[in-house]
Amino acid sequence: MSTKLHHGCRLAAGTDVFAFIARLRTVLDPIRDELDAARLADNAVGLVDNADLKNEPRPEAPHVQAVLNWLEDQEKLDPSSRYYDPHRFELAIGYDAYTDRHLLLPFVDAEELQLAFVGMPEVEPYFYRGSFDKPEYISQEEWDERHAAWTRVLGYKSPKEAMLMMSLRNGPDAGSAFGEVFSADGALRLKDVAPSKEKRAWRLSITIYLEGSPRCSL
Repeated sequence: MSTKLHHGCRLAAGTDVFAFIARLRTVLDPIRDELDAARLADNAVGLVDNADLKNEPRPEAPHVQAVLNWLEDQEKLDPSSRYYDPHRFELAIGYDAYTDRHLLLPFVDAEELQLAFVGMPEVEPYFYRGSFDKPEYISQEEWDERHAAWTRVLGYKSPKEAMLMMSLRNGPDAGSAFGEVFSADGALRLKDVAPSKEKRAWRLSITIYLEGSPRCSL
């Protein structure tokens, strides 16, 4: 078994695992869509700013072009890359028959999603980091119990082999975010997720430094 399960968790006793998965989606889906929306809005505004910087016509539909660019860039990446679908969330769920408890291993890069997951009342921290890296506030008995539980669930297999895997979505998908930002009232939503003027100015300054510019207009 891997001795470094930094993000290991355990489902609270008596929790129905399938009811938990359903609730997990209601908690994480809106956060993921918000993160996607902010990224697409940032990309769309960047297209406009870049056109102004180069004294070129602005794209007629920067929001559509931002989505197309995003999907095209994602297709070039290996699914194992950390840059592939940066707002993905996957969860490995394993059953320990000895304790009649479910152990959880989240795979997530976005801090917002990670914090929302561990903040759910059904989720208990149950990490394990090896024999010589026990926190002082955890007893040796409990630390040994964690090691035994994770060994029973994982053994020397990968989570995909030994546990049930669930994912919020299969790869990058801009559909939900597109609706979040560019729906009928998109003008109202866009201002909430659009990049700040400071970020836009910083991004343009980098472009000017690298490429030079005949004109800068914010």
